[in-house]
Amino acid sequence: MSTDTVVPWVIASGDEGLQLNLGVRFAFVGSGYHAPHFKQALQALCQLAPAKQKLFLASMQEDDWLAQQLQTKNPNLYQETLTQFAATHKLPYAGQFDYGDPRELADGAVKGHLVRPPKIHVADRICLTIGGGEQTYNLRHFVISADFVSELKPKQAQELITAQIDFYRQLSGEDLPLTLETAGPLPADVKKANQQVLASFLQLTK
Repeated sequence: MSTDTVVPWVIASGDEGLQLNLGVRFAFVGSGYHAPHFKQALQALCQLAPAKQKLFLASMQEDDWLAQQLQTKNPNLYQETLTQFAATHKLPYAGQFDYGDPRELADGAVKGHLVRPPKIHVADRICLTIGGGEQTYNLRHFVISADFVSELKPKQAQELITAQIDFYRQLSGEDLPLTLETAGPLPADVKKANQQVLASFLQLTK
């Protein structure tokens, strides 16, 4: 699959250890599985995407959200679950990111791996992207995509984002601060609208 003209957008876990070497991460806990209002978020994301934008969904070998939802730590079940989940939402499933060297997924269209130590979280903040997915990888950030929140109903946006924030704070055992990543290809008015929506229910740190 050629990626010469379009860098794929990848719906993937917001785990701080997941690094994409090829593809732009739009981060959802558990890659969106059982995340509140994921269907509406996906529809909004697709509306914002440029024409011919490739969009994939991927799983991750060690996924704390899926472990909680499925009551198992079996990565094979994560992969099976998200394969079906992607099909339900009419998304191509790219594959699973693992520990070790960067791995090519989706016939080479996507590439990435897990770089934090197994079973150890090192994030000290939560970063919300509002400009078109993760632009700069940072091992110390859990990541949440909020690039589409201005397209949702206010209650939907709040429930989707706060559920993920609450999960990461519980996972870390700390009241992690919230930061924004504003870089990315989305128009300035969309970024501004996204930030305004988030500011209506969150205390943000620049």
